[in-house]
Amino acid sequence: MARMVVARNQQAEMERLHPKPVYSRVINLTLQIPAGMGEGDFAVSPPVGGRIWLLNVKLITMSQTRANVFGGFIYISTGTDKKVDGSIIAVKWDPVIRNYGGPKPGLYYTGFGDSYSWDMMSFFEGAGRRFGAMAENLFPDETWRAWISFEISEG
Repeated sequence: MARMVVARNQQAEMERLHPKPVYSRVINLTLQIPAGMGEGDFAVSPPVGGRIWLLNVKLITMSQTRANVFGGFIYISTGTDKKVDGSIIAVKWDPVIRNYGGPKPGLYYTGFGDSYSWDMMSFFEGAGRRFGAMAENLFPDETWRAWISFEISEG
């Protein structure tokens, strides 16, 4: 009967030569922000797991009319709360994209409609991790939409 001899570093060398595949998935959120100063909308993902790599975040904004400038604050956050509303996403959750350092750290946007993408490579731990977005309108006459996509890898 033949006996197989395995060197100490053979397993590590095989893992280096043949790494395990990394699978990712995308979570999409849609916000419909009604016209009016201070009006807003929020959306939350289902719980995704306890150990999450956030690989990429994409944000697309678009006006309903495509003729006028629109804008507001957009809060893109992550947290583990089960009961969620827009103020929890904006204030209590950890910001994913931080561009404004006010009382609610978020992203200020104004324009005709744009697309943004951020490569994140951020690691999050915590049971029942969720991603969410909340937007507040700063223009009284414009209705607009925002689409936020999170590319995550679990494990």
